[in-house]
Amino acid sequence: EKQMLKIYDNVEKNLLLLGCTAIEDKLQDKVPQTLNNLRLAGIKVWVITGDKQDTAINIGYSSKLLTPDMTVFKLNASNQYETKARLVQIKSHIDRADDADTFALVVDGKTLEFLLHNDKDLFVEVSKLCVSVVVNRVTPLQKALVVEAIQAKLGVISLAIGDGGNDVQMIMQAQIGVVFKAEGTQAARASDFALATFKDLERLLMVHGRYSLLRNTKVIYYSFYKNFAVFLAQIWFSIYSGYSAQTLFDDWIMTIFNIVITSFPVFALGLFDYDLSPETLAKYPQMYQHNKRLRISTLSQWLVYGVMHSLILFFLPYLAFSENGFMLLNGETLGLRAYGHVVMTIGMFLITIKILLETSSQNLIYHLTVWLSLVAYFVIIIAETFLLETVPSQYYIILYVLRAPMTYAMVALTVVVCLWPDVTFKYLYRTYFPKKWYILQEEKKLEDHSEERTKLLTKD
Repeated sequence: EKQMLKIYDNVEKNLLLLGCTAIEDKLQDKVPQTLNNLRLAGIKVWVITGDKQDTAINIGYSSKLLTPDMTVFKLNASNQYETKARLVQIKSHIDRADDADTFALVVDGKTLEFLLHNDKDLFVEVSKLCVSVVVNRVTPLQKALVVEAIQAKLGVISLAIGDGGNDVQMIMQAQIGVVFKAEGTQAARASDFALATFKDLERLLMVHGRYSLLRNTKVIYYSFYKNFAVFLAQIWFSIYSGYSAQTLFDDWIMTIFNIVITSFPVFALGLFDYDLSPETLAKYPQMYQHNKRLRISTLSQWLVYGVMHSLILFFLPYLAFSENGFMLLNGETLGLRAYGHVVMTIGMFLITIKILLETSSQNLIYHLTVWLSLVAYFVIIIAETFLLETVPSQYYIILYVLRAPMTYAMVALTVVVCLWPDVTFKYLYRTYFPKKWYILQEEKKLEDHSEERTKLLTKD
């Protein structure tokens, strides 16, 4: 670089200036606000660029990735020994600093090569202690190697965002690849998401990313729960059937239970559920850290609820019918098939109301999907009862079951017994031990009511 400067000095002498051109290279709209919100959300941001170090640092300050109150460490070394000594010095300085101090690390490409080959662990450890990291003068391969090192050492989920072909290796190395304002199609083809502007990254992560995590988690929890709650009754039934192959439920209902009858409410849950509005998440980016991610402890709670509900679902009707059997108003009694229909019908109402209780937001489409799945169950089971030649064991039984007042009494009693602890715990937890998103939900409701009241008062 010094030799190039000497050449410039020798060549650029006694020149007659005829004109000049300039290229405006400025940040996109709202880049500083986006990066600041990402930091508030607990996301550590790195800038990995091929620009010179001074240019990279200037970009860091103009984008608010680096701030005047930060202590910025420059790590530039000519050999691996100097690199390690400087790195140890930086770590020692950070360890002695106050908790309120913030740090940033700036590394050039040559030093990065020493770090990745000899001191990768120490480099990652120091980088973890810094709020921001800027790596300059790097090759496309080095960009990918930095992402790989962070993934391997910290076990975190990484997102790489770039705009050109020299970012392809980095985008492909990260778990999530994003391209914005792409120069050509190579980077766009290698990415998972393509954005028009950099500021769209905030909504991608804060809103769609958080919603996706929330919805997928609930879908997993609920899918395990509904199968535990309903079909564990078959295990309890086997105690009284001598552990034989005798089934409690109708074969066709068991076959299409997950495929048809209960699948659409799960789809609706995964498509429409959200706990906080996009406006609230934009106002409080810190809520990105307070997400409902999949946890074994929470899954275990759902499974415990499923086992408890299956016990109540099977034994409460069993105790009610054990003495005189399933008796109709005319004194006739029905047997095993009727009892199986009663248990399955109660189970359908139970899991339907359960999914409504666990949904944070509900709309017309969601309600139609949930309640139509319950209607579909009755349509299928009633249609099946007329197929004498195909399913002779079910002929007219469900009609007798639906005529009996005891059926509706058992549905109401069993559902209440199963779900009153859920409702009670939710009320106590939300009232006396509220999480942050509960408070923001109440705040949003108050704002909406206030706006409605203002409109009514100002209406002519």
